[in-house]
Amino acid sequence: MLTVIIGISLWTLLDYIQSNRLQKIFYAQLVEELTRQSVDDRIHFNNYIKSHHKSAALFVFQKNFIDYINAQKWSAEEAIEIKYHYQAPPWLPDHSFSRPRFSILLDADGRVREVSSIHGDHPSQILLKPPARILAKSIGQRFVAYRNNSYFVLASEKHLDAQGQLKAILMLTSPIDEEFLLAASATSMPGYLTALVTAGKESRILVSSNQSELPTGTRLSDLQDRYLVTGQETIDYGDAENMLNLASLTSMSEIDTLTGAVITTGREQRNIIAPAFIVIFALSMICITRRINHLNRQMSEFSQKTFGVQAQELQKGDQLYLLENRFQDFTAEILEAREMLKKQAEEKTRLIVNNAFDAIITMDSNGVIMTWNPRAETIFGWTDKDVIGQRMIDTIILPEDNASDEENLSHFLATVECAASHKQIELIARHHDGHKFPIELSCSNITSESGCICISIIRDITKRKQAEKEINDRITHLEIINTVIKDVSSSLDIDNVLYKTTKNAAELINGDGASIAIYDEANKIVKYQYHYNMPPSLTEVVARMGQGLAAQITETKESVIINNYPDHPRALKAFSDAGLKVLIAVPLVANDKAFGALGVFGLTKETRLSQHDVELLESVGKEAAISIQNARLYDEIKQFSSTLEQKVKYRTKELEQSKEQLRLANEKLLELDHLKSMFIASMSHEFRTPLNSVIRFTDVLLQQLVGEVNTEQKDLLQRVKKSAYHLLSLINDVIDISKVEA
Repeated sequence: MLTVIIGISLWTLLDYIQSNRLQKIFYAQLVEELTRQSVDDRIHFNNYIKSHHKSAALFVFQKNFIDYINAQKWSAEEAIEIKYHYQAPPWLPDHSFSRPRFSILLDADGRVREVSSIHGDHPSQILLKPPARILAKSIGQRFVAYRNNSYFVLASEKHLDAQGQLKAILMLTSPIDEEFLLAASATSMPGYLTALVTAGKESRILVSSNQSELPTGTRLSDLQDRYLVTGQETIDYGDAENMLNLASLTSMSEIDTLTGAVITTGREQRNIIAPAFIVIFALSMICITRRINHLNRQMSEFSQKTFGVQAQELQKGDQLYLLENRFQDFTAEILEAREMLKKQAEEKTRLIVNNAFDAIITMDSNGVIMTWNPRAETIFGWTDKDVIGQRMIDTIILPEDNASDEENLSHFLATVECAASHKQIELIARHHDGHKFPIELSCSNITSESGCICISIIRDITKRKQAEKEINDRITHLEIINTVIKDVSSSLDIDNVLYKTTKNAAELINGDGASIAIYDEANKIVKYQYHYNMPPSLTEVVARMGQGLAAQITETKESVIINNYPDHPRALKAFSDAGLKVLIAVPLVANDKAFGALGVFGLTKETRLSQHDVELLESVGKEAAISIQNARLYDEIKQFSSTLEQKVKYRTKELEQSKEQLRLANEKLLELDHLKSMFIASMSHEFRTPLNSVIRFTDVLLQQLVGEVNTEQKDLLQRVKKSAYHLLSLINDVIDISKVEA
């Protein structure tokens, strides 16, 4: 009976305490969850704003947009009547896309031409005639503007033609209103609202997801009795004219309802559990005494088996008192075993530190080195006896070596003094022999009985830095090659092409001079007529097949690199007399046929050229060969056109004495012949130049100069290259046919 009375009293007291405690815990957890949810809402809101910019960037590259813009013939002088679309316009994707409220199409002068509205309404005048400042701020990013007591999200993207000229601007915009906030919210919980508020001490609502409940202009401080305000976060909107915050508000009545439901559910559960608990408690008390004896016996057996302690004889009397004494003995035995395990753990830690791949160094708060593992000795060349007791900034990480990286150095010093958090940084360290090298250092602090201890894990990153430098150098070289290729292929004048080719080739690999040798197939000789920064007398040099390196390269289509030219068996005396010491030469190949060679010279033995220089020059040589062939064909077409024109004039002169009908027919024939000449010359340039660019960049990808390609990509690129050569062959056939007809 006493057990039952005590159980009921305890249950009543616990029900009162637990209800109050549960209410506080639930409220705290709810606030914490709402705070996390507000962060999610802010992220979702930011992503929703960013989607305007991403959509604009995506839409302008859609084929239907490009085709539509290219088909427009807008004029700056014509009057504009804005065209409105209430369905998806032809210049936006026709499949399902999440579009903003308004999609506005502007011409190159920034004037609105067409507007797409998903609700059938019209945008405000500020959007139909956007100021240049707002338009400029919205291009390439998201922008929040405030006009006419409303906030708008704007994102614009330019559309450029093939020549880089501005053709049109696509602006996506939505007003930040109740509909916008509902779409941007990630939470649909009853009583949960979001609002855009002003930044500052006295925040006011600008717009909310329920304007009837939270009208514009309401102060947040006036809502504290009715709403719980959480997560007043500054939103990320790229650029804007005002600082805005996104606040989350939850109805207090909804919170009270949830809290009451939780407390009621808990009380109902306790009403079921309490009687069962009282019965179980009474039965448990009967079994406890028996279990205590059994537990004492088990503890004695465990101590004997685990710790080797002699089992004690069980005594009679108060079983709880006896159990307490046994627990005290058991605690002492466990403490003794813990000390033994601690020593074993310290030994394992020492083995791990001593065999670690990275240097592990510990310091006190003054930066004095306390421990120094073997890897640290390997990296820095100092033994533990030399450095333990010295400060790290006096031995391996000197401030004067890191003066240019003041931020990382300051963070390292602050970490040593336990004044900064864990961070991975890069610094310059000094070896025992004096040489400097880069390291990656990670510091963390622990607090012990003796004070703050800094644990530093250090890795030598010399090889990684070298690899990064090689990658950056290769990217730089590729950019230079691209510039050179554009320069060489920008002209059809043969002399200009040859001059630019030799000049750019010499400058690309830091040569002293350059030459181009052309193979004369009719006379079976090689002529050296084109030079850069070389003696003019070399233009008269002629070599027969079998003589000179240019003839060899033309025959084999293989590049050569010669670091001692005068001693080479194929060296030409004229070039040796000109002071040539070092040479890189690559074949000039067009349509799989070599017609010459491009060479870069060094006039001193100190000039050293590498295989990488050969690869760079080969890239230039491929484009140069195409440009030279184009220029030569262009000259042939000009000569052919001139000859054709003379013939037409001669025939016209003979027919002047004929009848008027024949004279008119001949004049028409002369006009047609002239147009044909213009067409042939234009086709040679306008068709072959972009086609050659396709071949050139396909070769760059196949050579993996900009990154590795897999087997499938390589197969597709080979098909592109083969098709391009086929089209080039067809163009050449058309030109040949026109020559035959002439």
